[in-house]
Amino acid sequence: HIELARLLPMVPESHKIKDVPTLDKTDNFYAPAALVTLVEYFEGDLPFAEAVRMTYSPNATGPSTEAFAMALKRLGYIAAPINTLDDVYKEVAANNPVVILRNNSFEGFKLLPKWQFSLVVGYRLASQQILTNEGEQRDYWQPASFIESTWQKAGNWGYVAVPPHKLPA
Repeated sequence: HIELARLLPMVPESHKIKDVPTLDKTDNFYAPAALVTLVEYFEGDLPFAEAVRMTYSPNATGPSTEAFAMALKRLGYIAAPINTLDDVYKEVAANNPVVILRNNSFEGFKLLPKWQFSLVVGYRLASQQILTNEGEQRDYWQPASFIESTWQKAGNWGYVAVPPHKLPA
């Protein structure tokens, strides 16, 4: 497999970040759930209601990617955009969860996007699977091709954020 041969010098064949928390109840508030999960993973504390306030723009009907990126910076994280799967794999291999925005709408319904923020926390290159943490779901392995296609429909928006004492991969 060409992709596997290309990536193996840069990352291990598979990796799963340990101890990534999940939230008990998110009511499909994926953006704040991703923010809270990321903060808790790095041993911080962020109330869910505060995460909702930080990620939802008052003028928008849903979460804002700009508001999400600003929330990371306001919380003191070093945040960097991620827009390729190669970079996702590198960050996850370095134990840095990656937040990606996905559009899970069906092919015939492009005018009705179904936005979802997901936290990528693992991968298996040989079986082409990606592990996401999506609110209440832990250990949700999905085909890499599905993650990549839904991510592409959302413009390949992604971010890695790490505490100030650590650098992104």
